[in-house]
Amino acid sequence: MILVVDNLGFTTNILTHQLGAVHMVPAAELVALNLTDFSHVVIAHGTQIPDLSGLLDLPDLPVLAIGSGYQQLAAAYGHDSLAPAQPVYGEPITHQHTRTGILAGLDSPVELISYHAWRLTAMDPGSFDLHAFDDAGNALIYRVAGTYHWGMHCDPAALQSSAGTRILENFLALAPTPITATAPQATTRRQTAQRHPVFSRTLTGQLDTEATFRRLQRDATAAFWLDSAAAHLGQGDTSIMGTNTGALAQTVRWDVATNQLDIQQA
Repeated sequence: MILVVDNLGFTTNILTHQLGAVHMVPAAELVALNLTDFSHVVIAHGTQIPDLSGLLDLPDLPVLAIGSGYQQLAAAYGHDSLAPAQPVYGEPITHQHTRTGILAGLDSPVELISYHAWRLTAMDPGSFDLHAFDDAGNALIYRVAGTYHWGMHCDPAALQSSAGTRILENFLALAPTPITATAPQATTRRQTAQRHPVFSRTLTGQLDTEATFRRLQRDATAAFWLDSAAAHLGQGDTSIMGTNTGALAQTVRWDVATNQLDIQQA
């Protein structure tokens, strides 16, 4: 599971959509968590100041600190030298970079979008590996030496940043010790694979999705509705809903406390 630390930045929700399945907590609650429960930690940009000291003992835990988080992570490792603030909110920043680590597969230079006014400078090469820098030599992306802890000045969740998705994919690939779990045992015997025809029908006109879902799930013991929430971006043209009624239906439940898998036939 990916942990996202919410620093009350406006791009945090976009970031969570890009990352997929996440557990998000306010910055103030970070110190109370057992960080070894998570595969990755993302510290989002924003106005809060989380206590990052718990990360220092976990060098193999992939961490990506963004925007103000990149400044806070460096401070946790003892670096606080900053260049003068620059009013570049929402502006593209040219990155000269090494094409390695979380920047693998990207052209150099590459443009990323900034929402943070301060840039780190004069970073100790013995403590920090510089992976991207601006025209003045200020650090834009760094890795804490000997760790999987990364700081990134710009915001990969910015909608104008075409390279942001690739950077996040590279970060998520940093999993040196994959978490393994005991496979749950099914309470029913495995079924022989079968092929079934799929029938579809196209209807014209507008659909009241809420009323349709209420009617579909009225006689069902389980139902799902995957709502298309990005219609305002021109990406939300499909919603998917269904129930466990019907002769071919199965209901699959997994109890995370007992590791028990239960499959019920229709």
